[in-house]
Amino acid sequence: MSIFCVALTGGLAGGKSLAADFFAARGVAVVDADEIARQLSGPKGKAIPALRKALGDWAIDDNDSMKRDLVRKRVFADIDIRRLLESVLHPPVRAEMIRLLAEVKNAPYAMAIIPLLFETNMLNEMIHRILVVDCEKETQITRASRRPGLSLDDITAILAAQVGRDKRLAIADDVINNDGDKTQLEAAVEKLHQSYIKLAQNQEREEK
Repeated sequence: MSIFCVALTGGLAGGKSLAADFFAARGVAVVDADEIARQLSGPKGKAIPALRKALGDWAIDDNDSMKRDLVRKRVFADIDIRRLLESVLHPPVRAEMIRLLAEVKNAPYAMAIIPLLFETNMLNEMIHRILVVDCEKETQITRASRRPGLSLDDITAILAAQVGRDKRLAIADDVINNDGDKTQLEAAVEKLHQSYIKLAQNQEREEK
């Protein structure tokens, strides 16, 4: 029996991580694609040999870790490098997400955080609902500019590389508007959480 799974996605600095934290605090099993990618590309990570081979020594530091800031800048400036990176990282990230989701127990449902959901079609066969955390572009830029190491040029390049807001909203099953404050975000999470519990229970009854 497959667990009811919600894919959470959204654009840069839209509030995906905070929303995921609120869901996790309610007992939801959260699996984060970016966290898995960080582990795979971190010090002596399993993907480091393949990353070194695909990208070159320039992308790997002395601790056998991917130079994330440098690679990020190169990725958004050169589509060929981005495709190389994705070809190395996406398959093991996908495999690990499937493994973790299959092991979920004692949770009302699972949530997969996939920032590049629409760009990669990752885990389509396991997803029951798509939740987009959305905000205005101006809000994204303001929030992203507070992050260390991100220039306005970096932010512009990242936004240009991501699927457009209109497409995300058109495909979403559920949308949380996150132009407001944390209290409003948590209230929206709670409302959807109750809805997802009911949907998960319905699915469980149908599969028995």
